[in-house]
Amino acid sequence: MDWFFKEIEKFNAELAQAPDWLLDLFGGSNIFDAILRNSLQFFTLAILGWLLATFLERKHIKYLERKEQQLIKIQLNNLKKTAIEYHEKSAFLMGSVVIAHDYFRGFFIVLRKIIGGNISAYEKITQRGRREALIRLKENALAQGFNKVINVRFDSTKVGNNITAVEIVAYGTGIKVAQS
Repeated sequence: MDWFFKEIEKFNAELAQAPDWLLDLFGGSNIFDAILRNSLQFFTLAILGWLLATFLERKHIKYLERKEQQLIKIQLNNLKKTAIEYHEKSAFLMGSVVIAHDYFRGFFIVLRKIIGGNISAYEKITQRGRREALIRLKENALAQGFNKVINVRFDSTKVGNNITAVEIVAYGTGIKVAQS
C-alpha cells in the first residue's frame, strides 16, 4: 500500500509543475482536489445537457401536436385493402425520419444496457420518431392530393454505431376518397 501513496505524492509533485491555466481548468493542488473538480465539472455539464435536451424534447413534442392537428383530416388505416376498392388513382407514399438522443441520455442508455431492464429513453425516441414519420407521410399525401392512406406500415433501423439514433419509416398507399 506504500507504493500507492508514493505514486500519489509523485503525481502531486508533477501536478504542481503544471501551468496555472491547466490547474485552474482541470486540477487543484493535489490529486483528490483534481478528481473532485473534474467530477463537479462533469456532473454540472451532464445536468445542463440533460436540461437542454429535455427542453428541446418538449419543444419537439409541442411541434408534433401542432402538426398532427393541422393534418387531422388525412385519414390513416392499417387495414389490408386494395386501392381499387376506393378509387382508380393511388400512389405509394412514404414518410421517413432519423431521430437521435443526445450524448447525455445515451450515457444513461448504456448504463441501462449493462444493468438490464426497460429502456424508457428508447421508448420515447421511437414514439417521437413514429409520430414524426406519420406527419411526414400525411404531408406527402396532402402534397399529392390524397385524403386517405391505407395499408400503413412502419419500419425502423438503428443508425450508426456510436450514436443513439433510429430511422423510422411510415409508408402506405395514398388514395382520394370522396368526402361525405
